[in-house]
Amino acid sequence: METQYRSSFAATSGVRSAVPRVVAFRWLAAFLVVCVYLLATLGSWVRINNDGMSCPTWPNCSANSLLTLHGFPFLESLHRLIAGPIVGPLTLVVLALAWINRRELPQAARAAWAVIGFLVLQIALGGVTIFASNDPPSVTAHWTVGMLLLGSIIAVAVLAWGPTAFEQSERRHAVAATPWLWLVALAALVTTAMGAYVSSSGFGLTCAGFPSCNGHWFGLAWPQGAQMTHRALAYAVLLTALLALVATLRGERGDLRAVALIAALLVVVQIGLGVANVLGRLPTPLREAHAANAALLYATYVVLLVRAAFLPQARAVRT
Repeated sequence: METQYRSSFAATSGVRSAVPRVVAFRWLAAFLVVCVYLLATLGSWVRINNDGMSCPTWPNCSANSLLTLHGFPFLESLHRLIAGPIVGPLTLVVLALAWINRRELPQAARAAWAVIGFLVLQIALGGVTIFASNDPPSVTAHWTVGMLLLGSIIAVAVLAWGPTAFEQSERRHAVAATPWLWLVALAALVTTAMGAYVSSSGFGLTCAGFPSCNGHWFGLAWPQGAQMTHRALAYAVLLTALLALVATLRGERGDLRAVALIAALLVVVQIGLGVANVLGRLPTPLREAHAANAALLYATYVVLLVRAAFLPQARAVRT
């Protein structure tokens, strides 16, 4: 009995000593999610404002400077400044904390390996887009990997805010909505990648009408076909989002229902912004809002998916 008491006391003392670094990990991971989301949004605004080649060299904006505070290259150089000296080091700190807290939060530590892979690939693609003169394939790849990087960082943050290994209670089976959440997250990723391709290719107004493309449903050439493919994918997101919402509302996880409702609302807003962009002939503010909401929509479904698939407890317990 005394031996068991000492063992329990030692375990409790160890958990208490880990609290400061676990808390630091959680808040820094959440802050990193916000930074990466803002970075991705700023990157899309660079593309929308045709600033992608305003800094013709890499990694610096000019031969002697990373940041240009005046003139046309400001938006692109600011994007690089946030990506390099700010997001890069912060990501390394979060990855280090994930490793340090691997005993307390093993799932978050495992998810951090995906962050490493996507981070290296994203940095490389940032240079490729410059050397490729921001051609549509390189821009699309850069945006898509950026979304995957954002999703992996969100996974780390969500798992970091879950219960520690010491706090794990009796586990439940994953919720029934999980397969639908996988589908809608994947559909959102593919749709936003296609949107990046359409935007960087200048195909945004190849179909001036809605819902058809100048009276046709499939387009008469690839530019129109690309635009209609993007629209078809948006409808797929709406359908899978509604199915995921129904499955979530019928489930037992009350902590997922409000988020599922917000995510479905973001899908409706996104389609509305897309229609407004076409009918309004692509005004810059609406294009920027469309891109920002696309990333937010995808991020919200990643949060839902990670909680449903990897944190099936009824409620996360805080340290």
